[in-house]
Amino acid sequence: MALLNESQSSIEMRLTQAAVGLEAMALQMAKEAGVNQNKRNTEKIQSRLARIQASVPIDFLDDHWPQECADSYNGIKHANRTMPDFELIYRNYTQCVLLFRLWVAARLGISSDLLKSRVEMDLKMQWLIQNNGAKKVKLW
Repeated sequence: MALLNESQSSIEMRLTQAAVGLEAMALQMAKEAGVNQNKRNTEKIQSRLARIQASVPIDFLDDHWPQECADSYNGIKHANRTMPDFELIYRNYTQCVLLFRLWVAARLGISSDLLKSRVEMDLKMQWLIQNNGAKKVKLW
């Protein structure tokens, strides 16, 4: 995840790295939950992103986010797909970063109430809310 702060990386590379990292986390979560290897290997990235989204105690992303983020990631990765515009890439990247932060905090045992109060003050979250990239923060 250190690559996410690399100042020389393009926003496309940042989203790609964030999506790859979240995908790996979701695969590990599936393994820990006892999902068999065949099912893990055939699962699509949007299902993996949805697993992480559902695992954090803060509800801030729309239900369509896993598909939207997967489409952006695949649009960057595959030459035969539609390249997403800059604003969507930046929004998806910011959503991935916040989701990762929330996931780590939850795994470390930070209470949901404290997490909610802190994420509401986060400048990235405020930007997302102002730019229709997040809904009003609430607990699941």
